[in-house]
Amino acid sequence: MKRVGFVNKKYSVGLKKGYETDRGRVYIAHGKPDEIMQDQYDGDIRPNEIWRYHSIEGGVIFVFCDVNGSSNFRLIHSCLLYTSDAADDLLCVDLGGRRI
Repeated sequence: MKRVGFVNKKYSVGLKKGYETDRGRVYIAHGKPDEIMQDQYDGDIRPNEIWRYHSIEGGVIFVFCDVNGSSNFRLIHSCLLYTSDAADDLLCVDLGGRRI
């Protein structure tokens, strides 16, 4: 539950709690990334973050993008084997009987 408290402080956006965001779900499931690379808005490129985990499946990345400028970074790519193209179907985490 320590991770949930952290993500609620760090990744909450508007009325959406941190554990409801894509970055929050990934953080709860996998912990702190080994590396985070950030790019800010620059012309045609939206703000994005690339999270790297070296110890998962020999190294995986999660790419998040602030697509609509709301600071709600959405998962747009991952090379983790069990992820799908639908970010909403990604990572269901059980929080005491609740699935997020």
